[in-house]
Amino acid sequence: MDHTIIQAGVVRDSHGVECSIPVILTDQGPLLPLVDYMLWSINSKSHSWRGKLAQGVSLLIQYLAANKDLFSTPHEAFSGFVNRLANGTVGEDGLDPSGLYWGAKAS
Repeated sequence: MDHTIIQAGVVRDSHGVECSIPVILTDQGPLLPLVDYMLWSINSKSHSWRGKLAQGVSLLIQYLAANKDLFSTPHEAFSGFVNRLANGTVGEDGLDPSGLYWGAKAS
């Protein structure tokens, strides 16, 4: 799924006060559950945390798009995602059938 992360000003009520949060835009519009979660946690989480959350969700979207139809349950898909984040997507032969070419994360 094609997507991008933007900083968006969101007005939450009739007072017109704007909150700036990262929003993932897809070809179907903004990822509203993530927008709702970010707004719900606006007073308890930092701007940096919200940016990292958007980045993580973006990586999950990329992973699911590259591996569509390979998992029978959401649990399997998320488990595979966590494994690939930790260990990378490139095989010992230097190839990556997913096309992601993520390196392994240092422990």
